[in-house]
Amino acid sequence: QVSNETKGWLALEDGSGVTLMEKAKIHICRQVIAVTPELNIKQGKSSRKLSIGEMVEVLNEPQDYNGLPRVQVRAKLDGLEGWVTVKGNQGTSFIEASDNFYICSRPQPLEEESGRVRAMSNINEVHAGDLVELVAGPQTETRPGVSTMRGRCLQTGIEGWFAASETVASLWVPHYVCRERTDLQTSLEASSSKLRELMVNEELMALSVPEKEATVGVTRVHVRADHDGQMGYATVQDTRGATLLSVQGRRRW
Repeated sequence: QVSNETKGWLALEDGSGVTLMEKAKIHICRQVIAVTPELNIKQGKSSRKLSIGEMVEVLNEPQDYNGLPRVQVRAKLDGLEGWVTVKGNQGTSFIEASDNFYICSRPQPLEEESGRVRAMSNINEVHAGDLVELVAGPQTETRPGVSTMRGRCLQTGIEGWFAASETVASLWVPHYVCRERTDLQTSLEASSSKLRELMVNEELMALSVPEKEATVGVTRVHVRADHDGQMGYATVQDTRGATLLSVQGRRRW
């Protein structure tokens, strides 16, 4: 990943053949050359010079100026736009096209090793429009039964990728069972009025997905008690980290 020099593995296309990364029109400076504001070298003062090894994005097709091919470019270093000469009269190449750069078409996880997704705490991600440099591969890889999903943590709001595996996560189902006595309350706010107490092993039907309560920071859910049909809000996990309501039954992927 060019923006932060992070190394890892990315997919060029997904399992259905959809392209995830496209070739980028990147040129590399091979000889120091001036960047000018116009196609005509004599019009305007040189903005600055490109350094050897500097990357530029080509913005149009080469145009002829007195027998010299010149292109309009954007420097990746500072975003400077201008015109440079591709090749001199003596055949000297000032900038050359590189096949090692891609533009990401859509977000995807950056993997530490081919075939293994990073742990959630260390995961990196590339976004649509990110520029990446090819340093190895490409190589064909088959992953039977392995897939990843993008999700948002309800407690923190952080988004990221994780492996769609039963050892990592399971699908949420709208059925809860009370594990510790807790209050059934009138609204999402933890300070709202008490309707009644939920008893241990009491079963509940979730009426919406869990939400983070802003004042205390606990996760709460709107439920209906199977016992008497009473509806209200209850805390899933309290500030101590104790589970008050747990999902009853798990669906497989």
